[in-house]
Amino acid sequence: MMGGAAAAASVVAPSGAAAGDSTSGATIALLPTPAQMQDFLALPDDHPIVMVNLLKFKPNGGQAEYAKYAGGIQPILDKLGAKVIFAGKAEYCLIGKADWDMVALVQYPHKRTLLQMSVSPEYRAIHPHREAALVGQINYAVAQIPAKAEAIGEATHGEEIRPGVFRTPDERFAHLPDFNFQPHYKDVGGYRVHYLDEGPRDGQPILLLHGEPTWCYLYRKMIAPLNTAGYRCIVPDLVGFGRSDKPADRNVHTYKFHVDQITGLLAALDLRNCTFFGQDWGGLIGLRVVTENEGRFSRIVISNTGLPTGEEPMTPAFLMWKQMASQMLQAGDMQVGTLVSTSARTPGLKEAYDAPFPDKRFKAGPLMLPQIVPTSPSDPAKEANKRAWQALREWKKPFLTAFGDHDPITGGGDKRFQKEVPGAQGQPHTTIKGAGHFLQETHGVELAHVIIDFISKTQATA
Repeated sequence: MMGGAAAAASVVAPSGAAAGDSTSGATIALLPTPAQMQDFLALPDDHPIVMVNLLKFKPNGGQAEYAKYAGGIQPILDKLGAKVIFAGKAEYCLIGKADWDMVALVQYPHKRTLLQMSVSPEYRAIHPHREAALVGQINYAVAQIPAKAEAIGEATHGEEIRPGVFRTPDERFAHLPDFNFQPHYKDVGGYRVHYLDEGPRDGQPILLLHGEPTWCYLYRKMIAPLNTAGYRCIVPDLVGFGRSDKPADRNVHTYKFHVDQITGLLAALDLRNCTFFGQDWGGLIGLRVVTENEGRFSRIVISNTGLPTGEEPMTPAFLMWKQMASQMLQAGDMQVGTLVSTSARTPGLKEAYDAPFPDKRFKAGPLMLPQIVPTSPSDPAKEANKRAWQALREWKKPFLTAFGDHDPITGGGDKRFQKEVPGAQGQPHTTIKGAGHFLQETHGVELAHVIIDFISKTQATA
């Protein structure tokens, strides 16, 4: 509902820090604003980055606390291949007017190195000394970004197939690691919808639905074991994502629109006796599709998702994510690849999750989905989702939850399904140990075998 929140939460400083203070014409603070963090995430990650730190100590002990922090940070920097270029007292302001106690320049091999450090247990252990030391600071991220003509041209590399509807060029998806799947397309409601269709044509189908802000690439590790077990995998891209068409009008991206698109694809493929699996928005959309087309489905498996009506409280982590996503919406851009790779703690994913979006004109889908999660009783999706819940309370076919134990966005959401869905009673619900929000990336094979075992044990009751 969601995705990206874990990434955002991992790089923001603790909430107890001061929001900001204006001194001598400069704004000093202890944590970045959401807009600043968004700009930082947008920096290229293919060259070293130097952090310029202008520091102001608290009186009566601030410098001593910072000395403790400095002693602890050096082994961490050495481990990461980072280094202190310069650190010293700010003796005299020659030009302008400022009042800093210390200047420090620290070079990191990559932007991602700094992000990795910020979430490490070693850094978290010494960070309280920094908080106790500083009244505030100004940080500059300094990077030498090469001016390449091809990089400038890439910003407009895309195809507007009709006014306001974009289609990502095929070459953006060439040579992605571990993704040698044939694309398939259906026209649904005037949009070209992409899906993967892997495995035996006569195999029992499994509909695997991604969420925010990912695409079918998320399921690449699960497809092979599911195929080997004899199942046919149907893996769509939501409209606005992956290789599917991308309407730029934000008003197009309603909850109902996305439910209708997947329902239309389901009908076009005439899927029957189908197992549904959904994560994140894949669950929000898919549970509506399943409950409105019950005759086509034999069982349900969900992970790290929910079915909110706007009447229940949302987790603090989701509310933080929605606030940050609102800032991105206002800025008109979202660094999709960085969000997913940071959340999954796998830097090599950035290219694959940026591939569907040549520039910000293509990103209306990921920008809008966080904003249309039902969070208030007046939400337009409230009644439809309440009907879906009523259908689930009468669902006697097999229903399984397989949530990750490290997802702050949906943590605990599995319990309601286990309690209220009749088909969930007595099932081998599982918690994937060590799995965060995008568990298909980190625990894909394990999750595939959970689905395989569940289908094999419920063939007679489905």
